[in-house]
Amino acid sequence: MSIKKETIKKYFEGTSSIASLMGELNESIQMSGNEMTINIENDKSKSEFRVKKEHLIKLCHECLNDQIQLSDLTKFAFILRSSDFFIWDNSQNDGSIINDLITNWECPEINGELTKDYIQYCVYFLETGEHR
Repeated sequence: MSIKKETIKKYFEGTSSIASLMGELNESIQMSGNEMTINIENDKSKSEFRVKKEHLIKLCHECLNDQIQLSDLTKFAFILRSSDFFIWDNSQNDGSIINDLITNWECPEINGELTKDYIQYCVYFLETGEHR
């Protein structure tokens, strides 16, 4: 099974729950030893969905409220980065912030361990654009 981009979009838009999103995500994962593969639907549509700061804030709150695991943020970052459907404008301040966090979430073994304290910082950074 593949995770559908439309399912993630509906979650971000508030028309689908985190439970249904996670169910589909977990069904789309295949493990081979230590290697994880996430099957993402491969549709040919030319549509795009603009990721906004509030979408990442929503994921952060799900993590802080124990609705998803810290490791799930890495999975979402991989999906957002690897799909042409999800876009953000890196030349704009919001896009740069989104890109920075997705980069950090995507590869915590290089960019730093994901912790609840770090996720709280992410919410602050997304809301204010300021480092603290």
